[in-house]
Amino acid sequence: MLAWSAGEITPAESWQAFENRIREVLNFISDTPKGSKTLVVSSGGAIAMMVRQVLGGPPETVIKLNMQIQNTGTTRFFSSAGQGLSLNSFNHVPHLEREERHTSVTYS
Repeated sequence: MLAWSAGEITPAESWQAFENRIREVLNFISDTPKGSKTLVVSSGGAIAMMVRQVLGGPPETVIKLNMQIQNTGTTRFFSSAGQGLSLNSFNHVPHLEREERHTSVTYS
């Protein structure tokens, strides 16, 4: 991912195109009417990019976050008028926290 973000490799989608695509999604979510809810189901990479863009930070942040994301984890953002999106929670898996489900925890 670091080589991709630095432009050292050229996959089907450039890093900049990926950033732009995620930014468009975040803008769409931010522009939803007050009180509405939006569910986004995505991969760890896109979630990590969303968190990075909301919190700010260098491309390396995406890599660090992506390596921590648990499969089926939930991340929540809230939108406030004039302030955009803010991170509420990251990578929660309460449905896997029961003892009999601990073996189901996997990572991106």
